[in-house]
Amino acid sequence: MSKEKAGGFGRDRIDPSSIGDSEESDFGAAIYARTSSANQRFGYSIDEQIRRCWERCETRDWDVRYVFADEAESGRDTERPEFQRLLRAAEQEAIDVVVFWALDRFCRSLVDLVKIEEQLDQCDVSLQSVTERLCLIA
Repeated sequence: MSKEKAGGFGRDRIDPSSIGDSEESDFGAAIYARTSSANQRFGYSIDEQIRRCWERCETRDWDVRYVFADEAESGRDTERPEFQRLLRAAEQEAIDVVVFWALDRFCRSLVDLVKIEEQLDQCDVSLQSVTERLCLIA
């Protein structure tokens, strides 16, 4: 799916009904971005995180199917609205990989990370960080 179809790098979600109607990659990606405060800027803004994640997906020829963004949400637990939507997309087998800017934007707790990784692994969903050498392949 192109950036234009997805509404650019902004926070518009990709319409799930459009999945599978293109000739692009069959490897589906979900981008996850999070800020912990409304005034977070410089390299960690929602738009910048999404832009960098999108670039990573393009270099891997992954089809961006969803963009999930939690703005002004703490990462201390996983009870974030868009994060929960991301997990539901994984459970519905709508994605193959979750791409995020940095691990601290995805999950702050190592215990939560291990639990989430196990949950995603059961759904055959991998994790990919843009800024760290972290690629957990399901």
